[in-house]
Amino acid sequence: MSSPSALDTGFKDIGIAVDEEPMVAMDRLVRAGPARGIDPDVLTRAEQMLARQIGPLARILVREAAKHARSPRELSEHLAVHIDDPEVRKLFDTDGAI
Repeated sequence: MSSPSALDTGFKDIGIAVDEEPMVAMDRLVRAGPARGIDPDVLTRAEQMLARQIGPLARILVREAAKHARSPRELSEHLAVHIDDPEVRKLFDTDGAI
């Protein structure tokens, strides 16, 4: 058996097992939440709410917004801009919506 490559070692450094399916690993890492401390349940709820409006792109947008948001409120503000319908956007961007 060969020794682990540098790539394999790098995966371990960010918490991905070498034999783990890529999408499973990405999903697990995304759901772990950003370092800023937004609860993973909040991220899941935000993704589900946004997905009802824009579809599967919501997962990527939530992940990106979570990198910059410092609170659930800020997360909501970052995500609301992706909703075209002003009435739905207003509901999404309401305090406590996420």
